[in-house]
Amino acid sequence: MCPKEGEKRGLGKKTRRVQSPILFPSMILSDYTLCEMGTISLLTRKGEVAIAKRIEAGQDEVLSAWELWGYYSRVCFPG
Repeated sequence: MCPKEGEKRGLGKKTRRVQSPILFPSMILSDYTLCEMGTISLLTRKGEVAIAKRIEAGQDEVLSAWELWGYYSRVCFPG
């Protein structure tokens, strides 16, 4: 079970207080990761398609820039 901010959690013989949502001195990183996994929503099909389209558009933009640079480099700097 994930401790809430301000709750105490036992580590062996020591008990420490959770002080902030970013720095968890009493939690092991893997515990924090497992606790947080349930709070993050997964991508929907629609969201995944939107991200894929943005990636493809960015790739097309980079390729176009390279092609344009190749054309101008041949025209402006022949030989």
